[in-house]
Amino acid sequence: MANNTEAKQQTKQILFSLFDEGSVMEIGDLAASGESGVLAAWGTADGNPVFAFAQDSGTIGGAFGTAASEKIGKIYELAAQNGAPVVGIFDSNGVRMAEGGEVMSALGKFMNSANTLSGVVPQIAVVTGTCGGSMAMIAECADAVILCEDAQLFLTPDDIIKAAQPGYKPAKSSVTAAKNGTAALVTKDAASAVEAAKKLLSYLPSNNLDVPPVFDFTEPAEGIADSDSFYELYAEYGTTAKVGFATVGGQSVGLVSTAKDEKGYIRSCAAKKIARFVRLCDAYSIPVVTLVDTDGFAPDGDGEAKGAIMTAAALSQAYAEATCPKISVITGKAIGPVYIATCGKSANADAVFAYENAIISPVNPDAALIINEPQLLDNCKSEAERKAVYAAYAADKLGAKAAASAGLVDAIVTSATIRAQVLSALSMLSGKRVSRMPKKHATNLL
Repeated sequence: MANNTEAKQQTKQILFSLFDEGSVMEIGDLAASGESGVLAAWGTADGNPVFAFAQDSGTIGGAFGTAASEKIGKIYELAAQNGAPVVGIFDSNGVRMAEGGEVMSALGKFMNSANTLSGVVPQIAVVTGTCGGSMAMIAECADAVILCEDAQLFLTPDDIIKAAQPGYKPAKSSVTAAKNGTAALVTKDAASAVEAAKKLLSYLPSNNLDVPPVFDFTEPAEGIADSDSFYELYAEYGTTAKVGFATVGGQSVGLVSTAKDEKGYIRSCAAKKIARFVRLCDAYSIPVVTLVDTDGFAPDGDGEAKGAIMTAAALSQAYAEATCPKISVITGKAIGPVYIATCGKSANADAVFAYENAIISPVNPDAALIINEPQLLDNCKSEAERKAVYAAYAADKLGAKAAASAGLVDAIVTSATIRAQVLSALSMLSGKRVSRMPKKHATNLL
């Protein structure tokens, strides 16, 4: 494919739109190595240093090769040296096959750079066109992938899958990526994708040694987060939970909510989503505020057969390993293993608050009555009477006051007092330091 000046100019425009006006400097634009198929630059975004690259589909389809590897490698090197985020804009039809084994080495260096800096500086992958195979794996190494609705993100091309699976009917890539959690956000076009990347970066510190950013804020009429500050990620994946960034009193926090399904449970995909998000927050010392209202993990035969227990364990491990401030608010029910994983006072939370109507129990409250005090049902003559006995038992034996007496809850709150309590906890925990046993990493994270 011949060079396409117009396409290259569009790529440059998209890349430069990431930066504050007048701050951008292109890197290697006059290099003698020929057309690399990638543009690289640094500058500031909202006043903070950022390094970025964009694959240029106007140059041999953005095909990746050794020259591109050198430019991108320089971006990662500078980002590491300066402790600044990396934004990669992906749009490539593959690799330069004419370079043979050298291009494989170049891909390996690219992937190693992305993985080495994971958790050191924020990395955002913006997919504006085609991103497949090894390049898709590299993009997915980022902290978050932002996908344009008409872009393609895949490990194996559809035609190869169709050949292996006759009758296969692929869905739109962005639809699939949103539903399976591959993409944190899906946007209309490249311009909105870059804006989404800038907004996401605004909640993150520049590196893992920096402090989370502080914002101007507006007091909410109710609730915990500052008005209009919640920025949800993975909205279409694991819908029995919500995750995203917000501010509380101007401080950046990660918000997790067990949104539940219609039966009151959370499912494995939601647990995966929460675990991944908690690990992201912890990497950059961003406090995690978890709102809990769930009957527990879904009693799902298919889920058990697919290894739901591994997901539950990974969720627990993510919270346990996180050394960032962890605050839990039990807004309704906290039943069984989900309570232990997300808001257990003795294991995974620094501060636990519960609403007055909260129910905290190791098993379903009805089952708890049958196990502990079945005689309470002896004189019930109707289903209504049985329900009343169950409700009274739950409120008395498993309610917020009982949990507080047992040391499972630090304070009982109301909708009028919860924000002040969370703000106080954030302040108290702002200097949190934790020394862990020496190890490389846990072994049971998905």
